[in-house]
Amino acid sequence: MSGHIADQAAFLASLPADDPERIAAEVHAAECSACRRALDEGTRLVRLVAEAMPPAPPRPERLQKTAALIEAEISRERRSERALGAVVAGAVALSWIFQISLDLSTASTDPKRVVVSLSVLGVAIVAVMLAKSRRRLALAALIGTSGLLAQAAGSIPAFEPKIGSQCTLWEVVAAAIPWTVALLAARKWQASFSRSDMMAVAAGGALASQAAQHLTCPVWHADSHLLIFHFGGVLLAMLLGALGHSGKARVVSA
Repeated sequence: MSGHIADQAAFLASLPADDPERIAAEVHAAECSACRRALDEGTRLVRLVAEAMPPAPPRPERLQKTAALIEAEISRERRSERALGAVVAGAVALSWIFQISLDLSTASTDPKRVVVSLSVLGVAIVAVMLAKSRRRLALAALIGTSGLLAQAAGSIPAFEPKIGSQCTLWEVVAAAIPWTVALLAARKWQASFSRSDMMAVAAGGALASQAAQHLTCPVWHADSHLLIFHFGGVLLAMLLGALGHSGKARVVSA
């Protein structure tokens, strides 16, 4: 190549590095500062154009591989969530057993009370299992069932604060059982619980305890006692449950 290349700098810069015209242009530019500047500007222009162009679409086989990885990850997370829900639900049932065991010898065997107690326990278990997908519904079911049980069972005006303080204490202790299990299980399965999830878990454990106390509490039919200490214990456990959660939710990436 002979002569200046300023007017062809952009074209020459777009050629491959081993192209004869590109090599000749660079040889000339090494001795001509004006052409050197023009070739450098052409190179920058070519780079900017390349960066501005949209990337090439991924190959079909790469898309299929990525989709398979994402599907496998989602399936694994769903299995983990089901296992996590089952474990926490079992812990709620354990809260009921724990409460019953405290006063097993004096627990009522009246069929109606037993049916009510087990039905309330069932609500607590189902609500906790649905907590991650239906948070508001789960919390509403737990609080509503607790209040309804306290309201329906009360038939005489009585307060009994000494017994009531024990009832509330045991509800909080029972709430700590599924709350702790949820934290440990979430770490094992690398899952996460939001603050409202943990509130539902704790309320579920406390409601299970309230259901058991429907059979064991000596003043199970005292209206003020039930509303303040039994229903209030569930609310307290729910608020305490908000103090802990298992961290931020993980992000699925591929």
